[in-house]
Amino acid sequence: MGQTQSANENVQVFGERTKLIDETKKFYKNFNKLEQFYLKENFTALGKNVNGKVVWTEDTFCTFFGIPDVFRLSEFLFHSACRIGGCQNYGGIDYIGMVRFIAAYTGRYKNVWKDDECLWKIVYSWTIPNAPLRSSGSSLTSSLASSFNLVKLGKTNATRQPTIPCSVLISLFTLLLCIGDFQSGDVFADHISMLISSSVQEKRSYAMSLLRGVYPDPLAKSMSLKSVFLFLQSNSYALRRLGYLFEIIMYQRNQHPHRLVEQRSSGLLMDRYSLRPQLEMFIPPEVFSDCKFVHLFNSEQHGYSMSSLEKCSSSFSGNTLLLIRALPLDASHADRRARQFLQKIPPKNKSLSGMLMQDVIKDSSRELVFGAYITGQWKESASSGFGDQSTYLFNLRPYHQIFRATRVSNEYCFFDKHFGIAFGLENSKKKTVSLLRKDGVILYVDNMLDFGFFRHTSRGVYSMGRNFDDICYEEFFEIQEVELLGMKPLRKE
Repeated sequence: MGQTQSANENVQVFGERTKLIDETKKFYKNFNKLEQFYLKENFTALGKNVNGKVVWTEDTFCTFFGIPDVFRLSEFLFHSACRIGGCQNYGGIDYIGMVRFIAAYTGRYKNVWKDDECLWKIVYSWTIPNAPLRSSGSSLTSSLASSFNLVKLGKTNATRQPTIPCSVLISLFTLLLCIGDFQSGDVFADHISMLISSSVQEKRSYAMSLLRGVYPDPLAKSMSLKSVFLFLQSNSYALRRLGYLFEIIMYQRNQHPHRLVEQRSSGLLMDRYSLRPQLEMFIPPEVFSDCKFVHLFNSEQHGYSMSSLEKCSSSFSGNTLLLIRALPLDASHADRRARQFLQKIPPKNKSLSGMLMQDVIKDSSRELVFGAYITGQWKESASSGFGDQSTYLFNLRPYHQIFRATRVSNEYCFFDKHFGIAFGLENSKKKTVSLLRKDGVILYVDNMLDFGFFRHTSRGVYSMGRNFDDICYEEFFEIQEVELLGMKPLRKE
């Protein structure tokens, strides 16, 4: 009986390995000839014979990819590569595993895996299972398929999910933000020099906004696989930067002209507060590579005036990016106008179901950054709005979330000099304060560009944040700076 079971397991493992090889052959076709050459050349040159199999050991992998020690990610990425490559019990990563690892992180899995399937495999490779996994390729493959199908059906049990340590996620997010500063044409040595500079600490503080975007629990030591997957699913371009880094190293190129876009001049607020790397996680890459940012309006340059904003925005017909930097506002504020604003829009009370964000994040001195990606031309009107289903709201700090249009409405933005700027309101011929008392995902800026508020209580014109369905978030704020950037397509030569 035992021999029969063992034989069946061997057949299963052999079948899984055969499938792995067949998949890898398809991945390999997605690499061009030069990339195939460098991949094979580098692997052969550094491979070592371990138990009769040529592999890259952990030391070889970490030395070759050379992620600076300040991130403490080399060992983590090696184990991720082994799990994606199906090499957990080889004492290293073999050539098939290396091809699969590079393909997964650089987008060369197309026509073999779907995007969500690949993302799930990557995130799964980061986890620390609550229960020990058998190391055979078959059991890992079965676990992957089973867990992925359960998530798609919404049947996962949070207590049984594998988890990812928050410390690892912070380091990973910090690395992604640092890579976001790379410029086309820089040599790799300059990249590494930048990565180990003092800017890493600044990026680490911003990485906390990303971690809070996965789930805003400051006491959490780890995040569930599903939470991280859903966060990265909504920030679908986040991992591309990590793939770019692997490409630069593996293929010995100083630049990837079709991958790393040149950092052209962007908005003042975007530059000064390092917002671009976060924006590039969810705004399509072609927006940055095929468009030039045009400075339409900045409150510090043009004044805190709705008339100035209208004048600066009305003549631009393309898509725009609105950025708002602010500080929290509460009832103890000394300014009379601030108190009047708070009285005009009463806060929602705690009878609302769900967790209140204020119970999670209590630092009143924290910086707030809100914004919107707006498709179509701005128009000033008391009765009609603008934008389409490609418009979305976002919050970059103190937590990172995107709120996409739900197609409930065909008017997503309202701009009225007498009322203010509003996103997420019900369609109405007349805009009044009563509309702001409704539930939903709403961003409002008053007609003096002084104060505003953001509310996250239910699905409406915009969807709720991923993993935030049970959280009621309401923030009143005092505006520090407003910026509007136009996106002007570059001429094709």
